[in-house]
Amino acid sequence: MKKIIAVALCIIMMVSMMSFNFAVSAEEYGLMSDVYVSPSGTDRATGLENDPCTLARAYVLVKDGGTIHIDGTIVVPADFSFNKNVTIVGDDAATDVLDLSAMPEGINLGGDISFDYVTFKTSGYNIIAAYGHTLLIGENCATDGSIGIYGGGYKITTVGDTNVTVLSGAYAEIYGGGHLGAIIGDTHVTVAGTASVFRAGNIRYNIYGAGYGSSVEGSTYVLVGGNANRSSCSFTENSHDSNVHYVFGGGYNCDITGSTNVRVTDNATAHYIVGGMHGDPETFSGNIDNGSNVIIDSDGVRVYGIYGASLRNDQGSDANVIMTKGTVSQIIGASSGANHTGNVNVMILGGKVTRRIFGGSYNDWSFSWASSYYVDGLITLTIAEKANVQIDLNQSDDNAFTAHSRRSSVAQEEDGVVVFTSEEAKNDYLNAFNTGASIVGTGKPAYDSYSVKALLAGDANLDGEVTNADVLAVMQNIYSPEKYPLFVDSVADVNTDNDVTSVDLLIIYKMIYNAD
Repeated sequence: MKKIIAVALCIIMMVSMMSFNFAVSAEEYGLMSDVYVSPSGTDRATGLENDPCTLARAYVLVKDGGTIHIDGTIVVPADFSFNKNVTIVGDDAATDVLDLSAMPEGINLGGDISFDYVTFKTSGYNIIAAYGHTLLIGENCATDGSIGIYGGGYKITTVGDTNVTVLSGAYAEIYGGGHLGAIIGDTHVTVAGTASVFRAGNIRYNIYGAGYGSSVEGSTYVLVGGNANRSSCSFTENSHDSNVHYVFGGGYNCDITGSTNVRVTDNATAHYIVGGMHGDPETFSGNIDNGSNVIIDSDGVRVYGIYGASLRNDQGSDANVIMTKGTVSQIIGASSGANHTGNVNVMILGGKVTRRIFGGSYNDWSFSWASSYYVDGLITLTIAEKANVQIDLNQSDDNAFTAHSRRSSVAQEEDGVVVFTSEEAKNDYLNAFNTGASIVGTGKPAYDSYSVKALLAGDANLDGEVTNADVLAVMQNIYSPEKYPLFVDSVADVNTDNDVTSVDLLIIYKMIYNAD
């Protein structure tokens, strides 16, 4: 019996030692919360602060969700894979650098990743492709070279949503989708903080909600906020700028089964906002099944021009532009260089418009006056008393205020109407504008029909009626106000307590069903 007990004790001790050794081994080979990397680090180092290792070794040592600290310039190997959910930080972006020059294309993510206090350095053009993983570039990063960002992947389908947030640095282009790779899910792009895109030579650098030559089986959501583009995008209210920057709700030559959505807020700046996609009529004809939406909702926003639909492509669905605050030089409700099939809804409920409003399509010299781009649908231009439309129709025949396309021969055939939200708004604007002014000197009246229409209490989505769609809009806004902003809070605030809550949601529901 004593021998049996002794053997049992030995076994227990051995198991205990094995457990201890396993814990030590696991800590050493993958469960460290913080790992330190420096240019002098080795593959045999422990990764502790006083014994830094290489980046490759750090990815072996760090646990999922851990942090890799870099000190100095770290050259990323050509075949390196960022395949864990980690945070990579330096102490100072001026001295702590991730050098991507050795990588043939750039960073391909195999896990969720956050960067901060680092500089991304390239020798040419490199990309960061998230492949559907969450990518966050924090508020204290910088760029040295040309970098593009994709929420999806390169020539591969991404299943699931994409999520890209960029808060600092200057980038060549940012896509919510992939490069020739479809997205089966929604795309989410946030460009805020001090982040910017820029123009070099004759290349335009843009933000796209979708991808390059790839479809999205879902919807796109683009948020441009903070002080985005302030450092690279100058703004003049009534003249074109040589530095041209676009924000597209869609992508370049792609189909989208849901809707495209662009919201510009805070103190962000952009030259042009395009609610839909960027198309090439010679090589592509695509659709946005559920329409495009542009929202401008902050006093600090400065935008030169807005196109509610697509650029050089008939998206085949409705286009909506809703402005409650900010300053915009010109608003084109539909497309530029293309026809538009679908309704157009432009609502100027606040903010300032300084040069022109065309509810329809825009025909300019670059796309030839011989082309008769038009809107096949109802165009509604709504003006509220809080709107500050400072268009001097006598200043130039290029200035306009109309619910039609720019070219008169097209405009006369379109179905468009100007709607004022109150008698006060109607009288203010009819008195302010010269009713004899015309569109581009063609004799077409600046507005030829108008009506007065009140905003309905409870009509949260501003479609002219109170339905379950408004219940959904308010519900989504309460749950996620950044993703689902309300166009006019006061319309949804049916109990007038200056806040949109579940109480308003219940009242709207009762309004629909006449419930007690």
